[in-house]
Amino acid sequence: MRDTLSDADFQEDCCSVLVALTPSHDLEVFQRMIETEDKLALQKLTDDCKAVVDAGVVNVLLESARTHPDDPDIQELMCRILFHLARTDDDSVNRALSSTVDQVVKAMRSHQQHVGVQLTACGALRNFAIGSDNK
Repeated sequence: MRDTLSDADFQEDCCSVLVALTPSHDLEVFQRMIETEDKLALQKLTDDCKAVVDAGVVNVLLESARTHPDDPDIQELMCRILFHLARTDDDSVNRALSSTVDQVVKAMRSHQQHVGVQLTACGALRNFAIGSDNK
């Protein structure tokens, strides 16, 4: 992705692939994991999120979002990935994600009329705000 930062269409395609690779569960599945204290499933989610962060995905996402601030699709995909990654309570993941808050807020300000950006950004910020102590 870094070699093609100027190509917005390619960046959007790459972000779509990253969404597919990012560990995610719909809200009901995630809630059930928490309610039943499914430690194995929660640990797998944490391990998968950590692997994505350790692979450098967050930095690449930020580069792409900063290069294409006027592209709502790239901004929405970035927020969607961050939303899913922020569901974990792993400290190293949370530290990596703390650097993304400003970009999420910029996306919200730049795309106030784009429902997808607003929804995914709010979800990401909510998950950031919950913090590892409350998950």
